[in-house]
Amino acid sequence: MKKPIFTLIPSGFKATTLYSILPNDGDGDFDFTRATVATRVQKNGLLAEVASNVPKIDWYDSDCPCLLCEPARTNRQVYSQEFDNAAYSKVRSTVTANDATAPDGSYTADKLVGDGTGTSYVFYGLSFVSGTSYAISIFVKKINVSSFTIQNFGDSGTAIFNVENGTTSGVGGSFTSQSIEDYGNGWFRCIGIYTSTSTGTHNYGFGVQTFTGDHFHYWGAQVEEATYASSYIKNTTNGAVTRDVDKALDAGSSSLFSIQEGTMYLSVTPFKNTASFHTIGISSGADTSRVECQFTGASNQLKTIVQQGGSSSVDTDVALTFDTKNKIAITFKANECKVYVNGSLLATDTSVDMPTALDEFNLSQFDSTKEFEGKVHDARIYDEVLTQAEAIELTTL
Repeated sequence: MKKPIFTLIPSGFKATTLYSILPNDGDGDFDFTRATVATRVQKNGLLAEVASNVPKIDWYDSDCPCLLCEPARTNRQVYSQEFDNAAYSKVRSTVTANDATAPDGSYTADKLVGDGTGTSYVFYGLSFVSGTSYAISIFVKKINVSSFTIQNFGDSGTAIFNVENGTTSGVGGSFTSQSIEDYGNGWFRCIGIYTSTSTGTHNYGFGVQTFTGDHFHYWGAQVEEATYASSYIKNTTNGAVTRDVDKALDAGSSSLFSIQEGTMYLSVTPFKNTASFHTIGISSGADTSRVECQFTGASNQLKTIVQQGGSSSVDTDVALTFDTKNKIAITFKANECKVYVNGSLLATDTSVDMPTALDEFNLSQFDSTKEFEGKVHDARIYDEVLTQAEAIELTTL
């Protein structure tokens, strides 16, 4: 296999910088910004807060780290770790504060105790807008009850989970999808996505089971205006808290990317944003010279753009599965571009003008917008076109 001129395998970093593996002289390093603190999963499996402008090198559900790239998001759930707070209403239940070790290793998880006279839960109310999608999530650990429900009373929807074996049990009403994530030590993050059917203040509850005694441990509730849940945003206030967008930009230089042909390889898990596309690519900083992969969740497509001059010389769409790892290779030279995904050649174009003046690699569009949303496991640039056999071998999962 040929040797790349640029390689990112996320591992080395400091505030404002994400280091490349190749080149190792600093020419391939990304400028990294995020104006707020954020959360990642450490190698030991515990959630941890990272300071502003520090990349989120994340180990969730993997033996290898990835770069977690997310858009700006706002957690509207007040006091997200304090279910004993008076802001939450308790129905046929009580809450014991700081009763167990939480997913971040702190002794801050609360316990829900039912009185056995009917469904027991805590609830809160927020304003929602008709036709808008929201992600509601919470970390839950079984004490004596396996079935856990997120219920939107005002919008008539439910999402049911099994927090013993880590499975989902179905959605109903205004909830359209759900997922559950295993954080170890009995902790699961339960996520329900719903689209509001009316505008106004709607109450939603966590638990909703009839039980006498110890019920569940709770920690880290989150409500986002979004079509998928993002990493946890801690909220200790009576208002909303926002995590800023992750930006990894301007790796490389004109001398590094002064190439006559090339291959861009990506091993990524793109998140399914159905409202917009997000991008990874090399360019001149303008749309007149670029090689880009655009991930379009609304249509489950990967769009490849190879452009020189005022119009795209290649603009190809292929099917892609989101929210899972994909290996992608784009080979490009004059009069030939090929797109490989997960071991298969999916598209070929023979009317290609080779981009010139390439000088930067961005986890975004050429103009530093449409930032990539997902996990970056590996990224490489070659100054040669890989053979079909090499590209298939490289992209095979």
